[in-house]
Amino acid sequence: RTVRMGPRVASFVEARLRERGLEVDRLDPVVEEEGYFMRLMEKPHFHYKDGEEIPGPLLRMAERVKQADAYLVVTPEMNHTLPPGLTNMMSHFGSSMYSFKPSGICVYSAGMWGGARAGVALRSFLGELG
Repeated sequence: RTVRMGPRVASFVEARLRERGLEVDRLDPVVEEEGYFMRLMEKPHFHYKDGEEIPGPLLRMAERVKQADAYLVVTPEMNHTLPPGLTNMMSHFGSSMYSFKPSGICVYSAGMWGGARAGVALRSFLGELG
């Protein structure tokens, strides 16, 4: 989509977190690594064997995911669930990168339910990741 609410909502949430002294690293599947994570996943990071060449965008994002102490997912509701770009990006990395790290959910929608269905879907998705 050319007009996105996500960056505005994420900027608001990011500002509130920074006011509290937290460091924020925003990972947006639409813009990260020139849209690499918007393409259909061919091979996730955790399927590469030792010595096998891993694409640069995947290596760089894996390092950022690994460095995070916690995750706050800010997402719209699309078709009563999560947007495919978000799940595609997060699914590139196995549960070992997410395990034992707290996560938070911030959903939004122009609809009357305000993203509630995406929040329910995201809760189970994050639980499966770790």
